[in-house]
Amino acid sequence: MTVTSTWDAMDLANTLFLNSPGTLIQDAEIWQSGPQAGVFGNGSGTYGLPQSGIVLSSGSVDAYGDGPNSGPSMSYSFETPATDEQHELLAPITGQDSHFDVVQLTIDFIPSVSSMTFFSTFGSEEWPEYAGSSFTDGFGLYVNGVNVAGAVPTGGDTPLAININHPDMTAFTGTELDGVLAPEGNPVLQFDVPVVAGQLNTFDIILADAGDDGYDTTAYISSFVPSPGGGGTVNDGSSEFAALLPDNPPDPETGAFVITLPEPPVEDVVVWIDPPVAVGYTYSVTDAYFDTITAPSLAAVPDLDGYMISVGGFDFALAAAQTLDLSALGLSNVSEFVLSGIDPSLMLDPGDTLAFPLGASFTGIGDNVAVTMMPTVIDYEPDISPVPLPGGTPLLLTGMFGLGLLRRRNRG
Repeated sequence: MTVTSTWDAMDLANTLFLNSPGTLIQDAEIWQSGPQAGVFGNGSGTYGLPQSGIVLSSGSVDAYGDGPNSGPSMSYSFETPATDEQHELLAPITGQDSHFDVVQLTIDFIPSVSSMTFFSTFGSEEWPEYAGSSFTDGFGLYVNGVNVAGAVPTGGDTPLAININHPDMTAFTGTELDGVLAPEGNPVLQFDVPVVAGQLNTFDIILADAGDDGYDTTAYISSFVPSPGGGGTVNDGSSEFAALLPDNPPDPETGAFVITLPEPPVEDVVVWIDPPVAVGYTYSVTDAYFDTITAPSLAAVPDLDGYMISVGGFDFALAAAQTLDLSALGLSNVSEFVLSGIDPSLMLDPGDTLAFPLGASFTGIGDNVAVTMMPTVIDYEPDISPVPLPGGTPLLLTGMFGLGLLRRRNRG
């Protein structure tokens, strides 16, 4: 993960709303006493977060790129107390009466949807030494004055505030953070955010040290996206959250799905599509070669075990959001690989609007690139061992120079 600090509030706002088409940002302000805000790139798949987003910290964000944790707890003290207005936002989250080293991003925006989705990984250097103490560093996400950030604990049913006393704080390999909040083992939190479509909304992200100004707390925050049923979703293939859907039912004789691609396709631009239900795929390409393969993030689907890529007689584990660079591994002219290990309990459904993307880039591109996806399907019911069935009919995708492959999970 790469982190670049910035004082540009509009840059932060534009990064946060990157995948929210139709959102109009009216104004943005950042409160920080040092390099406490920045943008991140996540080609390494750290924590299973999406490929880009913003990061806020009560310390220096420059310290929270790639890890794993290799040293003592970091502590950047800016000795800046919270304002009265900031304390009012933080007190319900931390339960404390003093806060320091606040970082706060305020955005005024007009959305085209009535609901948006937000992803975050929250961690702290306070954990575990100060868990249960008065140093309850915390994080809030206020929309029009209401905090919508909470996490249901493992085995529970009521969301708890995002702070270091949450029972699901745990050691989790990723960056320099000592502890990360990971309910059910998933370090990527999801918040569904109600907004008022067509009107001005105010959004505040706020994070701070509580009780003192020592030891840092950090949150990585990915893009907002239109939520299913929120309206305004444009399935144009431009992102993992707006994938192209099959434009007709499967052929009654062959079972083939047809997906219409944007015309003309643009080289090096990833297109996201929605394939049929499967637990794995054999991918092959003609008139080009596979160059990189990128797994979906945990923000898209909580498949914690990752996947296996079989190519050229070798097997490679691929974690959530991780990119496998075939050429860097000495594998050239790759025209076929097998992906396996998709969790069958996800009950993938092409009609669901929650994305599960797989990305691919290409080299040696010719004039008539075609990609075929042969799904591996199973007869699966919950609590019953899956029984493999014969491979399904291939999906044929033509004229595509970059692609991402999207799966959906049945929420019903």
